[in-house]
Amino acid sequence: MRAALTVFGFLIIVAFSALLAAPLFVDWNDWRSAIAQQMANAIGATVLIEGPIDARILPQPWLSVGKLTIGEPGGATTLVVEQAEADISLGALIRGSFDLSNVTLEQPHLTLKAGQDGAIAPLVLTEGDRPVVVENFQIGRASCRERVLV
Repeated sequence: MRAALTVFGFLIIVAFSALLAAPLFVDWNDWRSAIAQQMANAIGATVLIEGPIDARILPQPWLSVGKLTIGEPGGATTLVVEQAEADISLGALIRGSFDLSNVTLEQPHLTLKAGQDGAIAPLVLTEGDRPVVVENFQIGRASCRERVLV
C-alpha cells in the first residue's frame, strides 16, 4: 500500500511539473491565427495579431500579445495596441467564457473616421459568441493626437 501511494504521489508531482514546464516549450506564435480567431469570436470584431505571443497556464493563465489590431485594418474604426497582457480565469475558460483581470494595454491608438453623414462607425459590429468580463484594466503610455477630418 505504501509503495502504491508513493508512486501515486510521484505521478502527481510529475503531472504538475509538466503543467508548469510545458508552456515554456510551446511556440505560441504557431497558434497566432487560432488565438486571433478566438479573440474575434469573443468580442465580435476582426482581430489581427502581428507581434509576438507569450502565454502561461500556471499558476494563473496569462496571455501577452504584441501589435494587436481590433477592427478591419484601414477601416473606419480601429484600435491598435502595441502590447496587451491579461490574466485569464481558468474556471471561466473551462465554462467557455473569458474573465480577464489585470489587463494592460500599452500604447493604444484608436482611429475614428466620420462618414459622409458624420456618423462614426462602431468598433464592434456584432456581439461576440462568448461573454467577456474585464475585472480591471490599465492603459499605459497612451497617445492622443487630435485630427480634424473634413
